[in-house]
Amino acid sequence: MLTRLLPLAVALCAALPAATAGEKAPPRTGPDDDFLFDEGLIRATDTKVEKIPANPAASEGLEAREGWSLAAWEDRGTLAKVPDPNKAGNTLLRLSTEGGKMGKSGAVIGNVMLPAETGFMTVSVCNPGDAPVKIALGLFQFGDLYYETSARDLPPGGWQVLRFDLAATDFKCAASNWKYAAALPKRVPVRTTVLLLIGDGRKVAVFYDGVSLDSMKLPELRNGAVVQFGKEPATGQYAGYVASASAQEFTVASDAPAKPADRELQLQARSGGKTPEAYYFEFVDRSVFRQLMPGDAVQVGWCLLGGARRASWINLVAQFPRKGRIVGRVRSADASRGSVELEMTAVPAGYQYMTGKVLAARMPLNSAGAPDPERAALMKLVKAGMQIEIDYEHSAEYGVLIRSLRLPGGGELAPPPAPAPTPAPPPPPVPAPPPPAPKDPGPEKPGGDSDY
Repeated sequence: MLTRLLPLAVALCAALPAATAGEKAPPRTGPDDDFLFDEGLIRATDTKVEKIPANPAASEGLEAREGWSLAAWEDRGTLAKVPDPNKAGNTLLRLSTEGGKMGKSGAVIGNVMLPAETGFMTVSVCNPGDAPVKIALGLFQFGDLYYETSARDLPPGGWQVLRFDLAATDFKCAASNWKYAAALPKRVPVRTTVLLLIGDGRKVAVFYDGVSLDSMKLPELRNGAVVQFGKEPATGQYAGYVASASAQEFTVASDAPAKPADRELQLQARSGGKTPEAYYFEFVDRSVFRQLMPGDAVQVGWCLLGGARRASWINLVAQFPRKGRIVGRVRSADASRGSVELEMTAVPAGYQYMTGKVLAARMPLNSAGAPDPERAALMKLVKAGMQIEIDYEHSAEYGVLIRSLRLPGGGELAPPPAPAPTPAPPPPPVPAPPPPAPKDPGPEKPGGDSDY
């Protein structure tokens, strides 16, 4: 099974009901996670960017990531990513209202994280206008529970760092009848983050920088380290290379299986529960799965849960290089999505057993959901059977990205060379099984952001 392309960015839709009718959470629609590109953002060149002072705390945070969209509320406003005029290489997010009666605009990112039990969500904000505005944050947790912080006043002028306490008891939600009297549930992942700008019917704009959330640390896959999932003991073991991987599932293939029917083993993340514990387990599984890449040599233990095979533990034996250059024969290509499937004929040194295996890769997409014009024109020349060379980079968020692509003859179409005979690849090394799983120690102490 090939790595599937990731779905589009999330968008909030439908207007909030009138306060007299009883407040409700803004609806969250679209896929749960795995966002490809920004949606609904206007171009920086079309934005009348106000003059703003330098931010003493300038830093890249969530505002620089792909996946932002404008909340489809009554006062849509505008949303744009703009280069920081005072610091080269730094990205700012500009959110504005258009003076609608709702007076509230939102910037939305589908970025799944696990908030720390004690910590803060931090934003640097600049109000270039001449009157105060209000800033708040909204969080959609697993289960589509919506929590919103109390609003903070932001006076006009320079940059301010606002810290929203994750352990505070002044969130509002449906359970508190939309009174600021609730606490954020512990160990429940956040699916979607919303930056809220409240202009009270006026046309206002703010700039965001350094958007971050203190998150719990999660298991990190490293060579030779066994990652245990939950408390379920393994009922089977398997060793091979990762043939495909996504946040939801991965497939391990072996060139020397005990039985031909057992050449591939597909493992899924734990899911299906509707309790905070089930959401937590699913989040941890997916966080580890997305660290895998086709080509990784692994040993896995698996068990049956809910009628499907789930990972019990993973041992990373050898890691396929996260950046590099490969040559391959095109099995299929989709110019509209900028994606190709390559039967690899030349791979980084030490990974010859991957020769002949298929790697799915894609071009990074722009805000219109397509490769940039130059890359799109090049992708139209890519045909099945052609041998091409790519520089790739693995992204935990977006899979295998094509950073550069070379066609035969310097971009001119040419007949593909005859395939060279490929010797039978040796199976990947199979290490000794790990010791019995230790007792589940629970989550580590809160730490840096999770790249889910």
